Amino acid sequence: MLWRYGVFLKHVRLEGTVLHVSNYVREIAVPVTAIDRVTEIRWINSNPVTVHFGRTTPFGDSIMFMPKARMFPMLSSHPVLAELERAAAQGRGGCVQ
Repeated sequence: MLWRYGVFLKHVRLEGTVLHVSNYVREIAVPVTAIDRVTEIRWINSNPVTVHFGRTTPFGDSIMFMPKARMFPMLSSHPVLAELERAAAQGRGGCVQ
């Protein structure tokens, strides 16, 4: 399982309307408007988050990262999902909930 998820993990940083994605060797900047959807694997204790893009980036159609740890991760979605979805909606000029 470590190989399946650990090797492909990225470092992600949201700054305004740009998502900075790094594989620790290379960093790219992806506009939040490229985010198609955001999902997580809640049954894994660390809640890996996958950002799916509507277009191909230098890292592919999607990237996976581990959000900051929190207490009782299986009880609800990680707040970073809502944050990324909100940023993408704002970038597209859509409604923000």
